[in-house]
Amino acid sequence: MTGFAGSELVGRGCPDNILCHADVNGRVLCTDSCPLEQAMATGKPDQTDLFLHHKNGHRVPVRVKSPLSWTRRARGGAMQVFNDRAARIEQAERIKELERLALVDEMTRCPTAGTSTIISAAG
Repeated sequence: MTGFAGSELVGRGCPDNILCHADVNGRVLCTDSCPLEQAMATGKPDQTDLFLHHKNGHRVPVRVKSPLSWTRRARGGAMQVFNDRAARIEQAERIKELERLALVDEMTRCPTAGTSTIISAAG
């Protein structure tokens, strides 16, 4: 998913800044807002949508679940699970585009017939 080999990541953590967890605004979370560290501090699992740095330089949208496992007593570390969200994001964008095409006349850019019924039903 990130282009890094497992051997490049095992035993590494956020302070190493390899995956560069970032929020939707591009704010790097590894230095002061690490989702894993926050989940470990509260003792509660968390799920967050963010972006990871790919080895080739682009961002990869993921949903991260933290911590998957962690022993408070041992404090030996924890593990996160990342799920790729690229397909879901693309699908959501396509749905928005199809909705726009269904509700707006391409030539006039005016709402199509029946749009007010659909809008009022949704609203």
